[in-house]
This record gives sequence, C-alpha cells and structure tokens, in this order.
Amino acid sequence: MAGRKRSHCFCVTINHADWSKSCLGEYLTAGNLVKRLAIGEEKYSPPLDPDTGSVDDTVAVGRHHHCFIDFVDNYFLVEVQDIINLFLGGDPYSLDIQVCKSPKAWLI
Repeated sequence: MAGRKRSHCFCVTINHADWSKSCLGEYLTAGNLVKRLAIGEEKYSPPLDPDTGSVDDTVAVGRHHHCFIDFVDNYFLVEVQDIINLFLGGDPYSLDIQVCKSPKAWLI
C-alpha cells in the first residue's frame, strides 16, 4: 500500500452521462460530504454509441460531466469511486478519477 494517500480534492469525469449535472450535484451535496463542488457539462455531437465509440444518429446527444469535488473528509481514490458508483447505481459508465493537489487547480 506504499504511495497510497488520502486526499479531499478530486477531479471526476463521467463519460456518456444521460442525466443533468444538477442530479449529481444534489446527490453529492445532500449530506455533509462535500465542502465545495463545481460541475461542468460538456455536450458532444455527433452522438456516439457508448459501446462501440462509433457515430450513431439513433443515440441522443451525449454529455461528459467534469466534477471538481472538495470533500469534508479525506478519502482514498477507490473510496471516491465507490461514492460515484453508488450514485450511478451500478450502470457501467466510463469514469476518470484523479486526485487534485488543491482547489486552486480548478481555476487553471
């Protein structure tokens, strides 16, 4: 377990999301879990099939959600993944989770 550290600042990208960014914001701020939160929504077109990655006009316009989360407590990266997966309800979304050194990195 050498090299594993807890942190409170994370950047999470959820690819091919099919809900509004406000749903995730409501989930993360419902309890005393998050100190600060910023969520950006990026729509992309043409629509891509999430399974194949190829253009598919029958698929709705896709969204990526970029979330900058400053938790109240420190967590391991895998714990943040569990928190996000709980919100996703087991659906197989593509996630990218990174540790941020500080909330100042959000402004870059």
